[in-house]
Amino acid sequence: HVEYFNEYNYEKFDNDEIDFFFFFFVTLNCLYYFRYKSKLNVYAGIGPRAGFINHYDEDAVNDKRLEITDIDSWAVGLNGVIGCEWFPLDYLSFLGEYSFYGIYGKTDRKYWIYDEITHYSQYYSNRYSDNYEFKGNTVKLGIALYF
Repeated sequence: HVEYFNEYNYEKFDNDEIDFFFFFFVTLNCLYYFRYKSKLNVYAGIGPRAGFINHYDEDAVNDKRLEITDIDSWAVGLNGVIGCEWFPLDYLSFLGEYSFYGIYGKTDRKYWIYDEITHYSQYYSNRYSDNYEFKGNTVKLGIALYF
């Protein structure tokens, strides 16, 4: 059971402001079926989760100056899932599952102001931070066909 989520967004506004966002996460779960090959199967799974986020933003302070923020984050952890699958037919099932995860990651934030006339950059901060998170993720409902 593999999940992949990717989001990419790039916007350039009329006043030359730029907002770029890239988000990528992948999850691989190994599933265990408690009652295999019955009409109603309950399952649970666990597996690794990893991801990367990049956010770059340019905001015009005035006609000559830009505030620039660049954020890079990565995270690794474990993903868990519990679910139920009902087979009204041998080749068709309806399923519902709930997933949750715990991750650890690092974030690097850079912030500076750039003067477009003098081409001078004033660097303000470079902050590193540790991130811990444990939360419920999603509830999924689906239909599966088996061939």
